[in-house]
Amino acid sequence: MAALGTPAVFLLLAGYLIFLLWTSLSGSRGHSRKMDKEFAGTASSPRPEASEDQNRREDHPLYKQAVQAAAEAENQVAAIRQMADGLAEPAAVDRLHRLCRIADSIISETRDYPGLLPVAKRFYSFDLPTALRLCSHYSRLIHSHYYNQEMEYMVKRIEYMLEAMNKRFVKRLNRMLHQDLIRLDLELSTIEHTLHSDGDRTTFARLNI
Repeated sequence: MAALGTPAVFLLLAGYLIFLLWTSLSGSRGHSRKMDKEFAGTASSPRPEASEDQNRREDHPLYKQAVQAAAEAENQVAAIRQMADGLAEPAAVDRLHRLCRIADSIISETRDYPGLLPVAKRFYSFDLPTALRLCSHYSRLIHSHYYNQEMEYMVKRIEYMLEAMNKRFVKRLNRMLHQDLIRLDLELSTIEHTLHSDGDRTTFARLNI
């Protein structure tokens, strides 16, 4: 070092320091890019809660049956809605659309909670197919070019049965919602029991709910 002289030693030290600084900055940029990629991957991944709910539904023993029943029912509801759109009388259109709205709710409940399929079984096997047949007869008679008093009598009978079917749909949906509340009550009771076991004595009664 002494033989090189002071200026040479100074240049060597300066070059070494510059090399260390450049290496440090390069490593920092690489780490930053890696963190950005990891963050982007995390941000684009699905919510764990949604995945858990979906997996819980798919693991249910009635899941496949519920999905199949819901798919077939959706086709039937679409056919009723199409017939409703072809009617001219507002009351008749509303009558069929109400059937479709309630049916959609029943189908949605079944798909989200496959355990409710036994409660809705009669809806899929009888209620909805029967409603579809009634709507088909209703539409055919109303659009007949030879509409007479006998046909009008049949139309009135079908309208009465459609109203009865509407009430039947509502009753079926209420039974499903009731069963869902029972399931929810059981789940909440289990959570409350766990909280009490862990030493948390807070209850809904103390919260004055």
